[in-house]
Amino acid sequence: MKIQIEAQQLRFRIDEAELAELLAGRTVDNTSTLPSGQGALLVRHCVNLTNGHAACSCDSGHWQLLVPRGLVEEHARQLPRREGLRFTFDTGEGRADTMALHVTLDIDVRDSARRRFLKE
Repeated sequence: MKIQIEAQQLRFRIDEAELAELLAGRTVDNTSTLPSGQGALLVRHCVNLTNGHAACSCDSGHWQLLVPRGLVEEHARQLPRREGLRFTFDTGEGRADTMALHVTLDIDVRDSARRRFLKE
């Protein structure tokens, strides 16, 4: 999984093997250990499927994206696609002075397409 963060834009990019893991009911995650003044800081990004609504949360360095299973299954049937699944989350419980967080889940098919090309 690759993570891209820019201001209020958060992008989770997974490959087709990770997509298969998600669809099999497993968590896809990326963990980084960063130096800090108090030793090491663990930062984890996870993507899981849900039967409910999309949700994004961050708690003590653990970022979690929950994506509706039906949306991911439909998206997977349409691959390859340029656009990913996009979600917008309110960051301040509805207050007008807060900014929304825009999250995208992309499926990267380049590696598998490259492997298919090399086999031919």
